[in-house]
Amino acid sequence: MVIFAISGSLRETSSNTSILHTMKSVAPAGHEFIIYDQVGSLPHYNPDLDLEKVPAEVEELRGMISRAAVIIISTPEYAHGIPGSLKNALDWLVSTTLLENKPISIIIGSSSDGSYALTALIEILKTMNAQVIPQLTRQISGVQANAEDPQTWQGLRDLAENLILYSREKS
Repeated sequence: MVIFAISGSLRETSSNTSILHTMKSVAPAGHEFIIYDQVGSLPHYNPDLDLEKVPAEVEELRGMISRAAVIIISTPEYAHGIPGSLKNALDWLVSTTLLENKPISIIIGSSSDGSYALTALIEILKTMNAQVIPQLTRQISGVQANAEDPQTWQGLRDLAENLILYSREKS
């Protein structure tokens, strides 16, 4: 099974990117776990570019998502919403059916509880008919302080295992 993971943060020392690497390291063996790290390389969304010759970076993103059985989005909350770079990546998917009925796990790793970002992200994903799984959604408040907490690691391990189990049950 292919698990596609994307971080909403561009920071080199991003807690949300670290969360995805942690999940990859604790996920059960036998799965391809892709951590997409090119969000900052995507061109700004322009509907005119989405008609015939889609940029190569966008084609690559779409190809990875089409192969994935499940998707994990880990993002901070910025100014009561999601980062613009993550929104831009999602905008490039709106004209496709790639997220339709695809199981999505959301992790909000933020200094706050991240409820605004979570609400905004769920709404965006609903417009694309993605299948956001509430029991596979986590909010990690004070993410930098809790990054080394064994309970956080165990929670991420459980989340990875539950995501795989959920995907198996639905296929």
